[in-house]
Amino acid sequence: LDGEQAADLVDLARDRGEQAAVLGWAMQPLAKDGRLVEERTDVGALADDPSLRWQELRAGRFPQRGGEAVVDANAAKGLDLGVGDQLRIGTGTRAVEATVVGLVDTPSASVGASLYLTWDDLRPLARSLWVDSVAYDGHGAAGDQIDALTAATGAKVQSVDDFVLDRQQQLTNEVDVIAAVLLVFAAVALFVAVLVIANTFSILFAQRARDFALLRCVGATRRQVLRSVRVEGLALGVAASVVGLAAGTGAGYGLVALARGQFASGTIGTATPSTAWYLGGFAVGVLATVVASWLPTRRVVAVGPLEALRPAGAVDTRTRAGRLRIGLGLAVLAAGLVLLALAVGSQELVPMLAGGAATFVGVLLLGPVIVPRLLRVVGVGAGRLLGGAGRLATENAVRNPRRTAATTASLMVGVTLTTAVLTGMASSRSTVEEEMDAQYPVDASLTTTGAALPGTLLDDVRAVDGVAAAVLLDGAPGRVSGGVGELQLLAVDRDLAAQVARDTEPVVPGPGEVLVPWDSVPGDVSDGDPV
Repeated sequence: LDGEQAADLVDLARDRGEQAAVLGWAMQPLAKDGRLVEERTDVGALADDPSLRWQELRAGRFPQRGGEAVVDANAAKGLDLGVGDQLRIGTGTRAVEATVVGLVDTPSASVGASLYLTWDDLRPLARSLWVDSVAYDGHGAAGDQIDALTAATGAKVQSVDDFVLDRQQQLTNEVDVIAAVLLVFAAVALFVAVLVIANTFSILFAQRARDFALLRCVGATRRQVLRSVRVEGLALGVAASVVGLAAGTGAGYGLVALARGQFASGTIGTATPSTAWYLGGFAVGVLATVVASWLPTRRVVAVGPLEALRPAGAVDTRTRAGRLRIGLGLAVLAAGLVLLALAVGSQELVPMLAGGAATFVGVLLLGPVIVPRLLRVVGVGAGRLLGGAGRLATENAVRNPRRTAATTASLMVGVTLTTAVLTGMASSRSTVEEEMDAQYPVDASLTTTGAALPGTLLDDVRAVDGVAAAVLLDGAPGRVSGGVGELQLLAVDRDLAAQVARDTEPVVPGPGEVLVPWDSVPGDVSDGDPV
């Protein structure tokens, strides 16, 4: 919709006794007490119906009649505005005189303005409005309203839920970033949890191998021993899931309360746990524990009573089981490395997660073969440095390769997680810095809204402590065709820009080109059009 169409929709709602609010803004000059404050200030409309207002009052009150306005609290600081100020918005016969009666916060990621007028005051400026959308509150069911408005306007009409979902996808380039991050974290946490639980059970059952063997010697069957340890795993999973849900709920409510206490003016929502998510979390916790404990219990009770009393030997690669373990470990490790290489080349998340998990599993499978050999290499230096104690420690560590590998795997999980977090933080910081350099290529700019800048300003700026470089850009007021209108045109030289800009690409036009602010371009003008 353009501004005139949005205005017609508001008029239609009023004729039907319904409510409509325009979400958008118009760029207009702003003057205070007869003095020009800003040549181009974004001015939005305040909905007539309080239920359609997304602005939150911070000081004063909302407008109750024409000629009153509210100012965004952050914009008020930059424009030096406050409650009671007399403003003039626009020029000529369509200019609006208004008194500031309140300060508001505008918690919107896509629509917001520095100044808000009543719709009747903003209506004369409808032709210059950039319209994001129109919120409509009509009579009857939502489906009936959508059909009626589509037929009446021909515009795209959506329910609130569909609109919010569509807007989230637009703001995140069609990617639900929050959901993706949470799902990645959940997948990594679940994978690590299964490994830790499996290693814990392996260590515990290896320590209790003698107890299991004695139970077998006094008449307990293999099925009875197996059932007892699996019931033990089930009970542990149930107890841990209940404790985890309780701790997570308390942490969630506590973090929300802490955030609200620290940021009283913030807009954080309330914690709304779902029964379905509780049940899902409980089921996943129990299932993960039972699955993780399955293999260790099978290995413990798969041997006879007398054999279980002997210490486990090294993995014999000459046996079928040994060759199978090594072959499977090498295959999984190779597949993981291939997936990681694919992830680096394609910048895709799924192969990265799959490759990391496969590589980790491959190393774990090869652990009973790799770890003893590494320990013997390290033990050579330990024996020379510590003497008999070092040699004894080395022999003790490699005596039971499976137990040593399981213990080492727990350490490897911790090291891997720490490395992953640090690498992720470094990568995120680097990416954010590159984005900031592109979005904000210069640290500061000094401009004027009225008379020319003084000739000594450049030297004064350069003399300020902490200023590394400053350049002067010549400019002149001009009018750009195509409906763009009046702008301050600057002559940008690439060599000058390189002295102060971290990224010159967004700020230096080529020959015969002009860069125009995106909010100054009307809907029928696009990149490449001549002006």
